[in-house]
Amino acid sequence: MRGRGAGGPAESAALADRAETLLCDPRPAVRIGGLAALARLADVSPPHRTAAIGVLTAYLREPYDPEDHPPGERLVRRAALEVIRERLQDPAAPTTWCGSDIDLTGATLDGGSLTGIQLTGGSLRLARARLVSGTLDLTGVRIDGGILSLERSTIEGTLRLDNAALFDGHVSLDHAVLAGGTISLEHAHLTGGNVTLAGAGLRSGMVSLRSTAVAGTLVSFHGATLSGARLDFASSTITSGGCYLTGLMMTAGEIVFREAEVARTVVSLRMSTLAGGSLDLDGLVPVDGPDADDAATCFEGVYVIPPATVAWGPWTDAAGVVLDLRNDEEALAPVAGDAKPDDAAIWSAEHRHAT
Repeated sequence: MRGRGAGGPAESAALADRAETLLCDPRPAVRIGGLAALARLADVSPPHRTAAIGVLTAYLREPYDPEDHPPGERLVRRAALEVIRERLQDPAAPTTWCGSDIDLTGATLDGGSLTGIQLTGGSLRLARARLVSGTLDLTGVRIDGGILSLERSTIEGTLRLDNAALFDGHVSLDHAVLAGGTISLEHAHLTGGNVTLAGAGLRSGMVSLRSTAVAGTLVSFHGATLSGARLDFASSTITSGGCYLTGLMMTAGEIVFREAEVARTVVSLRMSTLAGGSLDLDGLVPVDGPDADDAATCFEGVYVIPPATVAWGPWTDAAGVVLDLRNDEEALAPVAGDAKPDDAAIWSAEHRHAT
């Protein structure tokens, strides 16, 4: 490297030629050398940085099947992710990629590390990507003005975003499919921007926000379908911003807020349909939020259709719940005196019974 990292035209051209040659070699170790040459080109020649990033990400977007490719290819792809990870650590570094667009649209991944990256402007795009196995580890990711996009991705492995810090920007898993994998956003600090799984298909596996603090971020599952997965907010703190499960359809699976501290007006299940599975609000701790509106606004128009069960916990008196009992007429019988039903909800006179 010359000076603080500006290579001359001859060096840049030589590095580009070397990288192109090495990346076409059938030997994994040689291809890893090609990635190193690309990284060197991006470091020494800022005018060539975007082109170098484009070549590296194009390599990761190439068709890949872990079952069919030799094990050495996995090492090459992990090395490529490491090149990206190293250059997304410090926005002030002269070799930083923090403001760049890293396009892995449609890539097939079987794990890898992007821990500690910072998205301060720019983006990391994994739209329509497929995480087939392993753990894609973004632990400690910091997003302040950047975009992390996994729209329409398929998660069969583990997407780890634990200890993330979101100040501004967007994390999008809109229309993603969870098929036996895990999306983990535990112990995160969400103080701005948006985290959205709008229209996501949560078939099996788990989305976990356990012990996460939501204090300014909008977290949305609007229009998602839950047909066997677990959505876990246990021990989280949700005090401002919002957690919207509006328009959600649950036919199987679990939504858990056990031991969470939640401001009543910040969580909403408006216009959702619970036709199976369970919603667990028992053990939830209501705390003061930004508004003093009645808790009933959270549940306006929620349809609960057996065999779905709901443990209302401290929100027993929430009005606006529509209980569809056409297949369970015995449950229409009123509860006498102070007696309580054995199952999920205690229905007050304010509840409307759809017939």
